[in-house]
Formats: sequence, structure tokens, C-alpha cells
Amino acid sequence: MRVLILEENQSEIKLIESILKDSGNEFESKSAKTENEFIKFINRFKPDVIIAGTNLSKYSVHEALVFLKEQELLIPFIIITGNISDDLAKDYLRQGADEYLTKFNLLSLPAVIIKAIEYKQTQREKISAEQLVKSKDARLRTFYNSNPEAIFELGFGCEILNMNASATDLLDHFADARSKKSKFTDFLVSEDIKTFKEAHATVCRGQKRNLTVRIKSAKEENWLDCKIIPVLNEEKNVSSVLIIGINVTDKVKTEKALTKSQSKFQLLLSVIDDSIWSVDKDFKLDFFNDMADRLYFKIGGRNLKKGMSLKNFSGSTEREKFWIEKLNRVMSGEKISFIDEMTIDGTVCYFSLSVYPILIDNDIKGATIVSHEISSFVKAEEQLKKSEEMFRTVSESAPIGIFQIDIHANCTYANRVLLSLIGIQFDELKGKNWHNLISITDLEFLTTEWKKCTAIRSDFSTTFRYQTRKGLDLWLEIRATILDHTAPEEEVIYMGTVNDVTSSNKPMKSWRRIRFCSTSSISLLHSDSTSAMFKIMIRLGGRIQITEYMTDQKRMAH
Repeated sequence: MRVLILEENQSEIKLIESILKDSGNEFESKSAKTENEFIKFINRFKPDVIIAGTNLSKYSVHEALVFLKEQELLIPFIIITGNISDDLAKDYLRQGADEYLTKFNLLSLPAVIIKAIEYKQTQREKISAEQLVKSKDARLRTFYNSNPEAIFELGFGCEILNMNASATDLLDHFADARSKKSKFTDFLVSEDIKTFKEAHATVCRGQKRNLTVRIKSAKEENWLDCKIIPVLNEEKNVSSVLIIGINVTDKVKTEKALTKSQSKFQLLLSVIDDSIWSVDKDFKLDFFNDMADRLYFKIGGRNLKKGMSLKNFSGSTEREKFWIEKLNRVMSGEKISFIDEMTIDGTVCYFSLSVYPILIDNDIKGATIVSHEISSFVKAEEQLKKSEEMFRTVSESAPIGIFQIDIHANCTYANRVLLSLIGIQFDELKGKNWHNLISITDLEFLTTEWKKCTAIRSDFSTTFRYQTRKGLDLWLEIRATILDHTAPEEEVIYMGTVNDVTSSNKPMKSWRRIRFCSTSSISLLHSDSTSAMFKIMIRLGGRIQITEYMTDQKRMAH
């Protein structure tokens, strides 16, 4: 314990030190007589407690207390004096002293010191907590008021409790927008009110919802993409509902404009193909598909080769620097998307590229690049006088799962879309046989077909039923392609895609649809052309299943 004694009389100082020593407390003391000494020890010695006498000629107790108050220093201050009046004692306490003792009860000094230190520590913790709360409140208010997204806080009856500046601007054309009786539903178009109320009721029960609604306007409707989340109190009960809304009116306009050009849009979709290639962490080419090879040949007049360096792949110093900047960002864990343009046969073509890090055992080993040609869309965009927003809207493709497995069906990679689709984390999937994820109904069939394909190293394509942890059955279409047909058996890798086709399978949930790589086990018979009936005989485990497909959508199974 560091003790600073403000006293001129040496005998008084020795008496105080003697009492502290007799109490058994370990301490170090310094004594000050003047203002300079007092301030020096405050800054350098940093005492835990200050003990002061009142008979000072060069520096008074009052001046010392004023200094501590001005510097906002919470150091226990104990005064030792002779007999003093109650008024004088109270005056010392008002000035900031924690306690005063007379020379007749000095033996209680150690206990008084401990009590004063504990009190000051409590004060410091309280002030620190208050400052932390004020800091958090200030940050929250800044975020709330300066956020470009419209934020509403609603009660259980959809009444608006609070809203930020962006929300106020959105409703600025409503004269009663600031009324305490206003409800959020008052500003919605009538067709969206019922849907919003249902979503609001769900959130009031503690769930989250995403919803797009239309805000009424004198000129045109404003579309608001809303995240609706419950606000919980200290008892973890829902106290109100928070809406974070993004104005997506321009996006909706773009989608409507694209709908008017449906024929061009369909043509665009029919010609879009994906080019996929990947590089290792040294930026050397280690994988590419046929479309990437054909595209590269069109651009540079030569074919891709495994192991090709980034310098050779880029074709120029400028393009090499361009790719180094992109790939360095991805190697740090970032996922990026951007638009690039290239000249093919004298024509400028546009491509949408997405670059993803390749994670193996939580270590980035390289990057995968997926490219979509969007030249037709750019032309459509120019005709519609829309810019980058429309370009990105059309260039977004439907979600697709991507995976990588070895010849034993052990999963070595799965992208986020696939993990989200099957509802598990990659740590649960990594290194495990994906047969364990298949529902009992299709496990035998799928295992058999997989063994057939791997035995002859052929591509794999089928539709099967997957059972989620919640017991929900999904129909998934899987396509897998072997990466290197010349690789040793233990090094054979398949890469494939998974699509959710549950909606297209709902009318025939009890059927298994199979695309065969070989026709050796299929007997295809043609019957009456008006019924367009096909009979497919499939041998599975010694059983024969005959399925009839008819154009009038009648289906019978024997």
C-alpha cells in the first residue's frame, strides 16, 4: 500500500507510520510539505491513500482537496487533527475528504484507510460503468440516426414507437407520420397489409422475418425490403419489433424493365455458360473446365495448360498486375465479385466474375474463379438506359451448391450455398462419407449407382431424396464430374453441383428419377404415339420396377 502523508511535523509522520506498521499492513510512505512535493508524489508515487494534518503553513488541506477535485482523482483522503467543531469537520467532508480522525483515536487509522480505499474503488467502478453505458448509448444513437436504412420500432399493434431520420424522410409526404397514433400499416398499400400483419405477428412470437412491402406515395409506390426482428428485454421477452428497411424501388423498376424485355432476357439466359478455373496459392493454374479453355483460346489464340503461371496466363504485365491485386484479396479470405471486359474477334465482351478462396483444413490453398458472359445483358441494359444496378440484377444466377469428393465419397469441400441447402456446418461434413446424409429410402440405390460410376470412372448424375435433421425430405439433383481421369485411384477427385428440385418433384414424391450414363440396363419400348408411353425396366437388387409416363400426366406404378 502506497501512503502519501501531507504533514510538516516529523513526529506526527513517525507516529502515523508506527501505527500502520503495528497493524501488520505492508506499506510504503512518502511525506510532502509543499504544493510542489504534493503534486510530484501524486503523479510519480501514485498513492493509494492520502493522510493529511491540518497544521500546514505552506500548503493547506483545502488546496490539496481542490487539486484532487480538479484533476478528477479518486484517491482516499483522510484528515488527522485535534479537536475540531462539527461545522469544520462537515466542511472538510463537503470539500472531498473521506474521513477525519482526532489524535485521540489514531489506532482506528488502518481500518479507516481500508474502508476509504474500498469506497473509492466502488466509486471508480460506478463511474466507469456509467461512462461505458454513455459511450454505448452514444454509439447506438449515432448508428440509429445516421444509418441510411429506414429503421422503425413498432409496438404489438403495429404502432410506430420510434423511427430514425431515414424513416422520417421516407414518410415525409405523410402529414401524420409523426403522430403517436400512427401505425406502420397506415402507410402500406392495401394489398400488402395482410401479409405484413402476419409477419409482424410471427416476429412478436420471437421469430425473424424478411419481407418486401410497398409504401404509398403521391407519385409512385416505394418498395421497402424489410428485415423484421424482435427486440428482447432483460427477461428475454419480446418488448417491441424492429424494422430495418432498404429502399429497393430502383431495383424493382429495373426488374420491371427487364420483364418488358422478356424475349431478350430469355435469349440471354439460353446462351450463358460458366467458365470455371482455379489457381493454387502460388497463382499457378491447377484446374479448368472445357468452357474456360475454349474462352481462353478465343481471347488469346492458345489453350490452357495445368501448371501455367499467372504471367503466362495473363498475357500482359497490365493484366498480371490486375489479377495479382484480385487474388491477393481472395488469399486473405475475401470473396469478391466484379465485372471485366475482354476483346474477342474484335468485339468487346463483358463477363461477371466471382472469385472464392479454396479452404482446406481452415487454410487457404488457392482460389476458384467462376465467369459468366453477360455481353447480351449489357446490350439490353444500354437499350433500357439502365446502368450497373440492372447489370448486376440480371447477372445474378440462381443459387447452386458446389462440392468436391474423393472416390470413396468423402467430402473434401462444400460451398456456402450447399451447406445452407443441407443445413449443416462444413466441420460436420468434412472428411465424412456423404452417403450418411441420404435418407434410408434412397441410400441403397445411390450407393450402388455411385459404385458403378467410380468403377469405370464415369460422370455421375441422378436425383435423390435427402432427409434434413428436422425430418424434412428434399429432392436434390446431383451432377459430378471426375477432374483427372489419369490420376491414381486414391487421388481421384470428383467435383459436382447440387440443385434443389423439390418443387418439381412434389407431384411424384414416391418416384426416383435416374439419368443413366449407360443404356446397358435399360430397355426402352415405344408404344402408341398418342399416349407417348415409355416403359423403363430397371433392375435393382433383383427386383423389377416398371414405371409408365404418359403425356396426360397420369402416372401408374406396378
